[in-house]
Amino acid sequence: MPNWCSTDYQIVGKQQNVENLFKGLQKVLSTDRSDKKRNSFLPDSSWLGYVASDILDIDPEKECVPCRGSISYMDEEMDDDKNLASFTLSTETAWSDCRKLFYLLSIRFDVEILFYTEELGCDIHETNDEEGRYFDSRYLLDDSENEMSYYSSFGEFAKEIEDMTGEKPDKFEDVDDILERHKLSEIMNAHRIDIVSLQDF
Repeated sequence: MPNWCSTDYQIVGKQQNVENLFKGLQKVLSTDRSDKKRNSFLPDSSWLGYVASDILDIDPEKECVPCRGSISYMDEEMDDDKNLASFTLSTETAWSDCRKLFYLLSIRFDVEILFYTEELGCDIHETNDEEGRYFDSRYLLDDSENEMSYYSSFGEFAKEIEDMTGEKPDKFEDVDDILERHKLSEIMNAHRIDIVSLQDF
């Protein structure tokens, strides 16, 4: 069984371009695939492979476009502000996000696709939203006894560490030692969210 990677996307751009992609994804999700499943093992309509075949008109295996996962959420309506539109999409995929697929979608529809992706088993915490327009978290604490906590600045993150331990880290690299000294390292892990590119695949 794979580790599952959760990714949130914000698709932004000119109203017509975003609408074209939005409607294409709606059509993929609403298409009845039951006839195909009778004769072979195929996932349901949320499978990302259908996004590649139906929208991009490519065979994901032949084109080496990983599609190991599905759409877990999509907004029912776009957010339309004058000429700028956007919508949110989430996926659950095996091991890592399907970055090449979304890069190809961004090129085909001339839209900006910002994302945050997280897979705890492989310590993946990445975003391409460098300006923090939609995904502004830069640090997180994974507490096995509580929910994960996210922080948009090192100052905010360091203050949390200080409140728990009485020691304030000067830099991120100090945090593991502080948690270990206070016997918190077995239940708590600190992570820095890496800034990457949609083209990193």
